[in-house]
Amino acid sequence: MTEMLYLDMDGVLVDFIGGVCREFGMTEEELIARHSKPVPWDLEQLFGRSFAEIDARLDEGFWYRLEKYPWADELVNLVTDSFPNRVVLCTSAGKPGTNFFHHATMGKALWVRKHFPQFADSLMIVYDKSPLAAYDRILVDDSEDSLRRFVANGGSGILFPQWWNSRWYHREKGAVLDVVAGELKMLV
Repeated sequence: MTEMLYLDMDGVLVDFIGGVCREFGMTEEELIARHSKPVPWDLEQLFGRSFAEIDARLDEGFWYRLEKYPWADELVNLVTDSFPNRVVLCTSAGKPGTNFFHHATMGKALWVRKHFPQFADSLMIVYDKSPLAAYDRILVDDSEDSLRRFVANGGSGILFPQWWNSRWYHREKGAVLDVVAGELKMLV
């Protein structure tokens, strides 16, 4: 029996890439159109700017102001129906000790309190999610690398469709919730 489901935030519930696009005066659609799919995951490659230039724009307010994806509420309902009282929002925030980590941590905590207050006391902000893996835990994440490490440490994973992973086609077709629901049925 699965005891815990970890639900990633950026790229799953939160439109981080869209937020960075707005900071640089473009739409996500324009950015995605500049690249072949799957688009690069690396921010410098994706935006054609240095990380320092991107990071300088990402203060606590940036993280707090990020928009929820249109499917976020339905996704939270889907996973909490399957795992009552056993869902934890779990997100990465860069290397501890950096400005990026500090700003992301503070802004994400405020964002969760605003949009999903039921998770405010169980939010986990980590550098690496793989130590949380165990045979009875599932991670829903848009990062193939994070999922690989989580599964290698004994957990199960669901790759959330996004433009930057191998399931980009499902994102393009608007079938992100269908993918998660189907895989949850197989894992539960």
